[in-house]
Amino acid sequence: LRGMLFLHHCYEQSERYKLAEALKSDIWRMVELIRFAFSTSSEAISDRIGYVGIGISNQKTLEVLFPNRRKVIREKAEKILTSLCTAYNKTTQNYQISPQDIDELLNFVEGSDLAVFEYALVELNETHFNRTSWYAAESFLRLKALASFPESLMRKLICRSGDSSLQGVLSSNAGMGTLVQRLYQAKYQNTIWNEYVTAGRRDANNAQDFKTNTMHLISIKVRATNENQFIGIDLSLATLLRNFTSHHLVEQPDLLSGQYVYSVRAILNTAFFVWKDAKSRGWV
Repeated sequence: LRGMLFLHHCYEQSERYKLAEALKSDIWRMVELIRFAFSTSSEAISDRIGYVGIGISNQKTLEVLFPNRRKVIREKAEKILTSLCTAYNKTTQNYQISPQDIDELLNFVEGSDLAVFEYALVELNETHFNRTSWYAAESFLRLKALASFPESLMRKLICRSGDSSLQGVLSSNAGMGTLVQRLYQAKYQNTIWNEYVTAGRRDANNAQDFKTNTMHLISIKVRATNENQFIGIDLSLATLLRNFTSHHLVEQPDLLSGQYVYSVRAILNTAFFVWKDAKSRGWV
């Protein structure tokens, strides 16, 4: 592999770019072969290979040819979460998110089958603001993936809870609303749960219903005066987003017009709360 990398370097130095590009495919196949044969990672192979050829980059040779998208996505996701948690922390006292919490949350999702969350978050953000001709359809598909994250996170945390009665809900194909009820009704009966029930509007039969309910929840969230209202309303909005996107496929440019940021924040704020609650229970 090191010899192939050096040959690739020589091809590029001599401006034989077609040969270099053809060899690049073979290099990746060799990396895959080594990865499967020795049960190792591409990162470990890159570390072992180190630097081949002469260049000005401080990246290892394999990372120059094949950038580590996982690292890039992790860094971008961390920046987005750090930015959004600033507003979240201003309205919460008992469930504030620290940089360490974000790091632990991302480590948790990367160590489970929730790792696609980081890609969904970053690509939704880029798709929505790039505004290509197909952004409406692509944004909805990215939102669909992101909206499923709070429910998926709840399920993973329930699996770690050690509570057999709580874990029983996982075998019943319960939706996000049922999970929210089982997790938070008893513990937050007169606080967050009460605000969640009062907010309502968690289902929509069509796009118009969805827009109406979304606008209603956002309007009452803007008027929220305490953390119980803030978290309860976000739980309702996140559940609405999960329920609608899981049962519908629509392409309407105005579906989230003026509501995109509120919707994404509701999903992530809910994930923040779910994570902090799980930590308080000793599940993570």
